[in-house]
Amino acid sequence: HITLLDSQAVVCDYTSGTMSLFDLDGNGMPVGSPALIGFEGKGPDPARQASPHIHSSWVTPCGTAIIVADLGSDKIYRFPVKEGRIDTRAQESFGMPAGCGPRHCVFNADGSRLYIATELSDEVLVYSYPEMELMQRCLVNEACPRGGAHIDMSPDGKYLFTSSRLKEDGIVVFLLN
Repeated sequence: HITLLDSQAVVCDYTSGTMSLFDLDGNGMPVGSPALIGFEGKGPDPARQASPHIHSSWVTPCGTAIIVADLGSDKIYRFPVKEGRIDTRAQESFGMPAGCGPRHCVFNADGSRLYIATELSDEVLVYSYPEMELMQRCLVNEACPRGGAHIDMSPDGKYLFTSSRLKEDGIVVFLLN
């Protein structure tokens, strides 16, 4: 997964459980060697969570932070973004329900809610933002194939879409209040 900032490209590597930060030149091209950020931890599933699995990263609506999903340790990391670059010294981590496996996320329009699609528990987790307090859990696929996938918001902010795969593939649409 790749996220572009003004001065950096953020590359998440699921297999190694790392995040690479590539500096970008004035034309947006990578220059030099990337900085490699390592993570630690594991989850309760020894087959899928024996180590970190950094799945994706997402810029907050106001652009002041980047959210990183770690499927392997059931954590969300938050890094401040200053002048188009991640400040790796000020990292915060937030534990999630054990065994959920966070994969992708999306914010509502005003940035007060963070919706997280989980791969292993096939749920959407709703958090207040920036507090990161769990507000709601919604099961997406009752077959529980451990295949929760992507999540996105309709342009008007009224609907939340999430997909599941592996068994009873589909898209679930939530009407938001």
